[in-house]
Amino acid sequence: MSRNFYAGEDISTGSSEGPLLPDILHTEDVSTKTLPSGNQIYDSKALDSWFSGIRKYVTHKYHIYKTELDTQKSAAANEWKSAQDYVSQHVLTDNYERQELLVPAGVLALGAFFTGRVLTNRRNWGFDSPLNTSKAGILARNPSALGRMLTSIPSRMLLPWLLTGTVLSQVTPVTWNNGIKALEQNVLPADLVARYHELWNQYLVDGIQKASASVHRNVNASLQQNIGEVRHFLIKKLDL
Repeated sequence: MSRNFYAGEDISTGSSEGPLLPDILHTEDVSTKTLPSGNQIYDSKALDSWFSGIRKYVTHKYHIYKTELDTQKSAAANEWKSAQDYVSQHVLTDNYERQELLVPAGVLALGAFFTGRVLTNRRNWGFDSPLNTSKAGILARNPSALGRMLTSIPSRMLLPWLLTGTVLSQVTPVTWNNGIKALEQNVLPADLVARYHELWNQYLVDGIQKASASVHRNVNASLQQNIGEVRHFLIKKLDL
């Protein structure tokens, strides 16, 4: 015989009038929509307004940043095009150097730069060698005066660039001179350029070059005089 465990208990069913709304929501703030399937959707007007404001704010900021990004991209493209036109018109003016020598000059200049780095590396002159101690005896590596000069801070900073500039100025002289002129006119301050030219003329043109030309003239005159004296001596000795 089966037993009824719920005998005597009043079983009631829930009301089907609709879902219960939280007390925090007011009835006038809630809108109801009925789907074709018969389901009802309860929506809060305050939440709709808040989410709509957030969505409009994000969309507005997105369009602002997108417009600014497009503007900056267009400006960068224009600047790059202007730089290309300027280089083509004022720096790469020699067709032969541009078509035949520019790439080899770049490779040689890169090699010259790394050569300067090797020459100014302290490890290559024995400064960091494990044998550079008094205990190494005859195997000790003491850096020479040339090594100390090449590994000094000014040499380490300037020598790689000096070798690079020397290679470019010798292989592509027209492009090099145009590049220096463009750098002086558009990048460096006018006062610095004027001072640089003044020092260049003072120490190189009026100093070293004039001294070198004077030495050359004196040596040439001395050689001509000595040759003339030897010739007269031979003429006298040989009775010519």
